[in-house]
Amino acid sequence: MSKPGLGPDSIRADAVTGGCIRTADDTLSVWSCFSDKKHIEEVVLALALGPKIDHLEAMDVVLLSRSILETQGLTLEITPGDTLVEDLRGRHVNLVNLDMNKICFLAVQIAANLRQNDSCYRFTKGEILALACAAVKAERVSLNRLNDRMRAEVEQRL
Repeated sequence: MSKPGLGPDSIRADAVTGGCIRTADDTLSVWSCFSDKKHIEEVVLALALGPKIDHLEAMDVVLLSRSILETQGLTLEITPGDTLVEDLRGRHVNLVNLDMNKICFLAVQIAANLRQNDSCYRFTKGEILALACAAVKAERVSLNRLNDRMRAEVEQRL
């Protein structure tokens, strides 16, 4: 979104420093999927049911091509993901050894996708709640492992 004082193609600093591309130890946590709806929903489910997530809220997802990332010298390291959905843990990937050039490249790629509305997906809280309920029904995640607030939301919908 553009802001007075910034050009239409500018990438706001808050997008990088405020959470969209938040790193720790020069590493960015991402999830791997194919570009079909079912795989994207699985990533959303994995993120929404992270053990540190205390409530469900709308989520935006931007897909980036693995081959483009690798072509630009980004190193992908498969590591178990931090999610309550155990069968999705293997889809987690860390982008490691990041520097500002690589972060800028990521920001440009994400901004381009957003501006072109290409490979960008918005999931409402209701859609994510439906995914969580389906995962509980399918016994992919135990209702007891959800925190109190999230468990109450899911139980109301089951």
